[in-house]
Amino acid sequence: MFNDGQFKKIENWQNLENNVVHAIESNGNKIFVFTEKNGVFIDDRNRLTPWDSPLNNELKQDIIITARFINKDQLLLEPLLKVCILVDITGTFRKISTEIIAQNNSVLSIGFDKENDLWLGLDNGIAHVEINSPYSIFSDNTGILGSVYSVSFTEKGYL
Repeated sequence: MFNDGQFKKIENWQNLENNVVHAIESNGNKIFVFTEKNGVFIDDRNRLTPWDSPLNNELKQDIIITARFINKDQLLLEPLLKVCILVDITGTFRKISTEIIAQNNSVLSIGFDKENDLWLGLDNGIAHVEINSPYSIFSDNTGILGSVYSVSFTEKGYL
């Protein structure tokens, strides 16, 4: 911790020694610490423990570049997997491909506008994602998807 012009060790954060920290985000009374190779840790009442989420094991396999809370229940992560991961703190998550929504896969910063739309700062510009929209747009720049001639509404949404 940097305080009064000096660095001081946080006593209960020994788990972070010899780790590279890429992001620190607070959410309520908890602090989430995102490391380079050891996943996510949570400080809850001055006690640092590994995040108890199935996703944490997956995140240990990659490097988290950026992390940002959208609201008290949702977190957006950008590891080096060519995807952004939208996480519900209860444990569910969905992956958003940055190859489709962005000009490249290096998300360097994450921001939100007043409508809670997602803005990604990239190596070569910015990308806008409406993560709260009930609709999804599939762009296929590779030609693998083929042509889409029709869309139909079902009980669960659009198909």
